[in-house]
Amino acid sequence: MANITINHEKYTVLTNNPKLCNKDIQLAIAPGKTITVKTASRTSSNRILGIYINAFNSHTPTLNKIKKIINNFTYTMRFKKITHDHLIYIINRVLLPKLEYINQFTIFTRSQCESLLAPIKKLFKHHLKLPVSTHNNIIHTKLFPSINSFFYNQFYSHVSIVNVIFNTPLFSTIGLQKILTTQYDFWVPNFPTPKDFSNSISSNYQSLLTRQLRIFNEFYINFLPHCNTSIMGGSNPIVTYFKSHQQLPNLSSTDLQSLRKKRIIFMDQLTSIDGLHLSTWKDVKRQNPKSNFKGPTPRWFRDLENSNIILEENCRRLYEKLDVAPPARYDFTSPSIRKESVYRPKNEWTISWDPAHQVEFYGKTIEQQNDIYGVSLTYRTHYIPALDADTRSNLTPKKLTPILRPCHGNCGHSVPFSGDLRPKCILVSLTSNLITFKTHSKHYKTKLNFLKPDNNLVFPITPLHTLRLLALTITKHRLIVPNVLPTHVPILSILDSYLDANSEFFYNSPNLNLNISSSLFINNILIGHRDSIIHLLEIAKQFSSQFKFTFYTDGSFHRIDESSSTPTQMGFAWIEVSNSSPISGPPPPSYKGALSFNPSSTKAEIYALLTAVIAVPDNSELDVYTDSLNVIHTFHKITNKLTSIRQTLKCNNHIAWRLIDTLILKKKLVVRLHKVKAHSKDFWNDMADNLANIARNLPPIEINPTKLPGSLMTPIWASIAPVDRDIRKFCHNITDIYTFDKFLGNSSLSPIFDRFPITSIHWPLTQAWLHHNTTTDVFSSIKSSYDAFKIKSFNHILPCGDVLTKHYPDLYQDKDIPCPFCANHQDTNEHLGICANLFPIINKTIINHKKILYDLLESNTSSSPLLITQALDRFDLLCPISGNNSYNHPLYLIIHQLIPQDFYNLVRSFTFNDKLTRKIIWEFLLSFHGQIYQEIWPKHCSLLKIWERRNGITSKHKRQSSSPRRTDSSTSDGNFNRAPHPWSLAAPPSRPSNLPLSPMWLVLCTCNFLHSGGWLSSVRHPSSFELDIENFSLLCKMTPSGFS
Repeated sequence: MANITINHEKYTVLTNNPKLCNKDIQLAIAPGKTITVKTASRTSSNRILGIYINAFNSHTPTLNKIKKIINNFTYTMRFKKITHDHLIYIINRVLLPKLEYINQFTIFTRSQCESLLAPIKKLFKHHLKLPVSTHNNIIHTKLFPSINSFFYNQFYSHVSIVNVIFNTPLFSTIGLQKILTTQYDFWVPNFPTPKDFSNSISSNYQSLLTRQLRIFNEFYINFLPHCNTSIMGGSNPIVTYFKSHQQLPNLSSTDLQSLRKKRIIFMDQLTSIDGLHLSTWKDVKRQNPKSNFKGPTPRWFRDLENSNIILEENCRRLYEKLDVAPPARYDFTSPSIRKESVYRPKNEWTISWDPAHQVEFYGKTIEQQNDIYGVSLTYRTHYIPALDADTRSNLTPKKLTPILRPCHGNCGHSVPFSGDLRPKCILVSLTSNLITFKTHSKHYKTKLNFLKPDNNLVFPITPLHTLRLLALTITKHRLIVPNVLPTHVPILSILDSYLDANSEFFYNSPNLNLNISSSLFINNILIGHRDSIIHLLEIAKQFSSQFKFTFYTDGSFHRIDESSSTPTQMGFAWIEVSNSSPISGPPPPSYKGALSFNPSSTKAEIYALLTAVIAVPDNSELDVYTDSLNVIHTFHKITNKLTSIRQTLKCNNHIAWRLIDTLILKKKLVVRLHKVKAHSKDFWNDMADNLANIARNLPPIEINPTKLPGSLMTPIWASIAPVDRDIRKFCHNITDIYTFDKFLGNSSLSPIFDRFPITSIHWPLTQAWLHHNTTTDVFSSIKSSYDAFKIKSFNHILPCGDVLTKHYPDLYQDKDIPCPFCANHQDTNEHLGICANLFPIINKTIINHKKILYDLLESNTSSSPLLITQALDRFDLLCPISGNNSYNHPLYLIIHQLIPQDFYNLVRSFTFNDKLTRKIIWEFLLSFHGQIYQEIWPKHCSLLKIWERRNGITSKHKRQSSSPRRTDSSTSDGNFNRAPHPWSLAAPPSRPSNLPLSPMWLVLCTCNFLHSGGWLSSVRHPSSFELDIENFSLLCKMTPSGFS
């Protein structure tokens, strides 16, 4: 229509048919006009909006493109005169976002990502003046100047993409297809559990979502589906059965393909109905469609026969009986037992199964006889299948037209009956053993022109094959498991009892959230303390006739003490004052509750608003007064129709906000928020504040995210609670802690943690010191040298004798490099600084800086000089070092760039101000390190160089010598054989022995669900962090099954 000329030579056709790849095909682009287009080859890809698409879902084109980008970047930056700070910005802000965009439809393994980024890491280490053998976790941990990991960046990108897809209603169809595809990959009857994702999967091809969820599971991020994708038909998944028996081999990708083709997902499909015996392959084929069971016996079935059954004559009994669940309630009906002693229905057709003769009996009811003892018998006219009535041939049992005709009495099953003499064959059965079915009307046979003429024919609606299987199955299940379940299950729940007592109000209420059939019904949307939920329902019942409300809301949050072992509780409350007066009259309606996860004062304020919106009826007007300006601003942002789902998911507590927005739309509410000043002696606001403080002692409640409208899956952290904040930032927090945990496991740090516990170091202050710029330049080579010296000193990788021997084993073969100062010990990073010959220099420096610290405290604080002098005299750091205390002297931490916790506590006890405390510590450390460096390190280097020349070792020899390759015992990630992790060494003696020791990174991440604040300040082991991760929700008084 626009008369645009198209270059047909740029047309490309993608096909996943290998036979059509790399061939010329004719493509009709207009009536009467065809062009010749060449299809893409199997290994090639086409770029669409910067994304490389391959028809066979191959990652190789994307991998090659990323390699090319990284190599070009490395070559370009290699000769630039830039510092490591420039490189950090360029890598984190330019290169990695570009790779992230290309990689948004591809998942690479950890090893692939490490291999791809290897040139970048080498380049960064070179600019930071670090040896190439430096562990990768050192240049990735936030403790030092660092670059982001490509594997972690891939994790951030994909977890945010998945979160958007499954929480956007527009993508619900695509999301559901992805969920089913992932379940198909694992071939399990339910959506895979975190344990399934942690196990290896035997499949040549995994869907993108499967690969994504497996990566997320490594960091305890799991997505909980809201929809039920359970497959019925058994209770023993065959994949789980193979994994739970050691004598059975693992299922290969070919085995899974065979199971999928044959539609076998349960072991129950391969065994007898009681789960005791394995069926033969012939029996399995006989019970299933022949088209799916062509070919020889599959390998996985032969493994079952050879490994899991006892072959004694005809016995095929399983070693372990299957855990067969009680039968489900099948979709069938039996004839109703009437009160009359004799009842004659008009048109009742039934079927029963005779276990003695293994045959089904069809019949039309003549009479039902009931006695006073509860026994009911039914007499029926016997009907048999009319197999010869259908003249068509080569039909399957289900395609064959179901036809019945009366039995002529020669079957041998007839019983005497005097009530009706017309039938020639009459059957009698217990009424409870019969199954009813329906038949077509008499006019049905006029549509069937292939029938033989017969007026006695009857046409059931259900195929005879289905009726026969139904009767057989129900009869067998009755023989195995008698139906002992009551017809009515009593209501046991307190909440259900309350709803039952008030059914007239709740079942007929026009209010959306009080409609039990609604997805927003409060019983489904809230979990936790049942009394709080019942109270909210009772208030909603009181508000049903009111349509204008005035609420005062407030939240309460109190940071707990570090030594406390209880979770942080948040309390929220509101009061409705439209019909109340502060001077006289009854107290206004009020509600209060508590929260536990993701603590913040804002979350408590949001839940106060949410419960108020839930309680009011439809078409109401609400004036809400709150002292939280953050809640007001976020409310206007969320309710703005221009706010996208991506922006909403980046807000903290977005689950509650999305529910508030949905309730306002569905219930057609008018909500106006007003700011009231906190603690301004406002009567109603102070009352709400007091109620919120009291509410902190209540058991908590939470939103059940599986009932949230418009969502298919919700991210869950460690199976504890939903991640209702910006998930990308949350995952940044996880990987930072994970990398720090791996960093502490480096063998080079063992000299530190062999002397001092992990809790003796002030980690936030140490991080700030390692990032502190000790020069006057923002970016310079001198600054890079200072930063490199700090990193090397911290990690014990300064070029002392131990490091030189490790890097140049050929040059220093069978040569122990002695200490240049004392010559009595081997020259190591550990020995540097505590050498006996250096004690005079160190003690002189300590005495000088004791006076410096005194002057700093006296000039910056108002404390008494006598108190300062007494505190410094008792301070271990400023005590002279000697052979008796050199091993555990705190000066060892200072020399290796760490700040002792006691040093911070000492200064803070005089300043009572964190900013001033840091200023004093910075001035002390700058002076101390400057003097120690000038007195020790230059002399050490010159003496060591003299020793090397004396032994014939020069710089030229070092350049010509190659370092040994890294072995499996010392990987770049620091996973190697060494002493126990410092986290396990720091466990308190009072720690319960039955509590499994969780990894440090997992505990520090989890602590944010109990406490607020940065994780680095929580690197300690008090009882509050002694968590049993598996039962964490029970610790917080939450029901773990509430989210499932």
